[in-house]
This record gives sequence, C-alpha cells and structure tokens, in this order.
Amino acid sequence: MHFILEPFYKIVSSTISNEKAELLPIIKKLGIYLHKKDFSLDIKPLLKLVLVKTFGSVSCLVDSMVQHFPNALDGTKRLVSHYYRNSSDD
Repeated sequence: MHFILEPFYKIVSSTISNEKAELLPIIKKLGIYLHKKDFSLDIKPLLKLVLVKTFGSVSCLVDSMVQHFPNALDGTKRLVSHYYRNSSDD
C-alpha cells in the first residue's frame, strides 16, 4: 500500500517544504504550470492549488488534512511528550 501513496506523498511533502527548486521538477513532470506569485502563497493555499491542478477538485481531501493534521507546534509538543519523560514525572 505504501508504494501506491508514494507519488502523492512526494507531491505533498515537496509542496509543504516550500522549496521551489524541489517542487519545480515534480510539477513540470506532471505538466503543471504555476505563476511566480503562486510560490509566495502560504503553505495551505499552495498545497490546495498544486493538488487541484494535479487531481482536479480535491477540496474535501485538503480540508480534511487541514482540519486533522496538527500544526508543527502542536505536533512537536505531542511527540515530545509521548517520547520523552522528565525524571520528575515518576
């Protein structure tokens, strides 16, 4: 199942990384054209734009990702509290 999601993961991770040099070859292979101003968008609108141009209308998928994926700060707090324990927590 992992190999099926790998192209989707590559598109999403390259878009989220906000590295134009990493994203350009991928979208070029897919035949997608973005304006220079599109690369200055925030991550969420840019991701939505790339996914719509790749798969068509995917608003329900993107909205679900935005709603259910934690932001970096909350996700980091959750991971740190899950994997690290203070000695005073005993």
